[in-house]
Amino acid sequence: MLFYKRNPNLTVEIGSHTDSRGTEKMNNNLSSMRARNIWNYLVKEIGIDSTKIKYRGYGSSQLINKDEQILKAKTKLEKEILHSVNRRTELKVIEIK
Repeated sequence: MLFYKRNPNLTVEIGSHTDSRGTEKMNNNLSSMRARNIWNYLVKEIGIDSTKIKYRGYGSSQLINKDEQILKAKTKLEKEILHSVNRRTELKVIEIK
């Protein structure tokens, strides 16, 4: 976050994602909660201006590894690794002033 403190003209979005397991509602809630927890930490613990950082949960709407790929995996470990890639949080610059 040192980068962010040196670039206060940026507005960023915290986007959290889930794998495809579970219901759409559950995944949307889970990803929103993850993104909000990161937002809370950055604002309350690090001191980032809350107007300069947004958060959004994407659920399973932007999978990197699709279910078809996962079904082709030969072992349980391979399947779990493919699922784990989908569970992620990304920071994206959404505005530069």
